[in-house]
Amino acid sequence: MFLIGAPRSRPSVFSPRYMWNRGVAATVSRQKLLLNGPPDSRMAALTFDDGPHAEHTPAILRVLASHRLRATFFVTGEKAKRFPDLVALIAQKGHVIGQRGYYQQGSAPKTEQELVEELLMTEHWIRKVTGESPRLYRPAQAKPSMSHLLQLWRRNQTVVLWNHDPSDADSPSSAKLSLTLAKNPIRGGDIVRLHATAPHTAAALDKMIPGAKRCGLEFGTPLAWLDSPSQSPADIHAGH
Repeated sequence: MFLIGAPRSRPSVFSPRYMWNRGVAATVSRQKLLLNGPPDSRMAALTFDDGPHAEHTPAILRVLASHRLRATFFVTGEKAKRFPDLVALIAQKGHVIGQRGYYQQGSAPKTEQELVEELLMTEHWIRKVTGESPRLYRPAQAKPSMSHLLQLWRRNQTVVLWNHDPSDADSPSSAKLSLTLAKNPIRGGDIVRLHATAPHTAAALDKMIPGAKRCGLEFGTPLAWLDSPSQSPADIHAGH
């Protein structure tokens, strides 16, 4: 297993939510659900939720560009409608755009009908700007219901969860967030959940990325794991 720094403890992996997600992930193909990448991968995936944001998303894009990294942005439909130029900029910079649902987290769809309606609305605004329909979906709930998963899979969406969450949206400063990332370093196979709306994320990433690269870690998008034929579902989800 590829590590950056010392191994870290992850008590969250024993939570009922994580265990449920891991159980589902182990029984379906990676084209349906990703919780993390292959444990022997040298690549980690940076993902950004809930944007775009007029100030913080451009700052994150500048950092990613300076380090020549591709990432994944899970945008909400209402933000895509409000900030179409930023959605276009994300795409122009070569990043992957996935969808988060129409509304900000906290207004998660409760029924299957609400889920599908939000899915179609968000897809409309993303496609209007980029000309493409999103392939990746991140649910507002960290533990999506099976009925919601089935609806998403019927519409050919790959549900992308995460196994590394530094809680950047709650961090009071970039120094605090940098310390969190240093104590809980990103490792190969991680899907890292960050936020395109968080004020300190860009500065903390700018500090973290060079050291991670020197240690041999690469950064990419979950699409690299989805399109790789060499791993089985069991391989993808083992070890985390």
